[in-house]
Amino acid sequence: MRLPLLLTVSILSLQADESAVLRSSLAKFQADPQAALADVEPGSPVERTAMKMILTGGSSTWRTRYLAAEWLLQAHLLRSRMEPVPAVTRERQDLEQAWRLVSTALAQSRRTIVPRGGASFYRGADPVKRSEAAQALSNRVGQEHVPEEFTRTMNTLALEIAVRLEDPSRMAEALEPVLPLTDLRPRDKTFALVAATHCGRWDEARAWCRDLVGTPSFKVLHDRAQEHAASFDYTFLSLDVPASAAWPPAATTPPAVAAELPVAEVRIRLLDVQGDAASAAKIREAYPVGWSAGGPTTPILRRGALARWQVPGAHPPTLTGACGPDRMRLLGYQDLPEGGRRLDTLDLRPDATRSGTWVGTLQSDRPSEAGPVSLRFDVELDLR
Repeated sequence: MRLPLLLTVSILSLQADESAVLRSSLAKFQADPQAALADVEPGSPVERTAMKMILTGGSSTWRTRYLAAEWLLQAHLLRSRMEPVPAVTRERQDLEQAWRLVSTALAQSRRTIVPRGGASFYRGADPVKRSEAAQALSNRVGQEHVPEEFTRTMNTLALEIAVRLEDPSRMAEALEPVLPLTDLRPRDKTFALVAATHCGRWDEARAWCRDLVGTPSFKVLHDRAQEHAASFDYTFLSLDVPASAAWPPAATTPPAVAAELPVAEVRIRLLDVQGDAASAAKIREAYPVGWSAGGPTTPILRRGALARWQVPGAHPPTLTGACGPDRMRLLGYQDLPEGGRRLDTLDLRPDATRSGTWVGTLQSDRPSEAGPVSLRFDVELDLR
């Protein structure tokens, strides 16, 4: 059943006005975030416009839904920066609504895909220019047609939202259409790396990690993991490890899990010290003979195929790596205040006779006054 002409014109005019409101606010985010603070106030006219896209059902176009999803994401980021203690529940709701909108926009966009056909398309980071370029191209080929390039943009937006939601299931869903893309921006590669590690897509994650080495994004990922207890260090895939110790396998099927594993007790025993003889002897004297115990410690944080833990002690690196039902192998490094780098590798398996206990080794390579030394420990963790 077709709508009467006057009603159709009225709806299209209203959608144009809504898009203009969202684009204007997004432009403020880009030019002067302080000026956009009024827009992100709960119940503001702009927020009501964005939320209306969820309620209008089929009458909203893919463009307005995309703009609303982009606006909700940018509002979430602005609030997180500006508020001393962000309202976590509200911020989560913003991201949930953004995910819903971009998922619906992508479903609409799959009706008809327009080949590139030589048409130019804006590929930069400005969401307003992306939307305007998509609208201009769409107007040339028909109201319901969606440029292929803009579908890419919506897919990378969905991936960023899924990552910020910290949801392995949605990361896996959003990652799939991004995997074939070969010319991602560094920002998009960062979110692809994060999602791929949580989803156990190790070959793809290693490739994106190699691409990001030496970039500002790479340093941010590492530094954030050292400073925040809930952050994973996704740069662990850049560390050079012996092929004989290779883990994880090419791919795993992770559970859709996000959990904290409490560490009730840690038991550790020095096995060996390699390196300069005088330094090795000094280190042996500093450790007790036999086992020493401590705990509880910070919990092991697990999300999908990935786990994160911090070894107790002075200047401990944040360890991140693959976690499966039969093995956990975590790596991490820390640049030390006195110079040099400490690299730790923790390799654990469930104990066959003690439920909840994981056993294995910890190798810690670090500098000393006389040169590098390598410490190897037996480790037991009681996960209760």
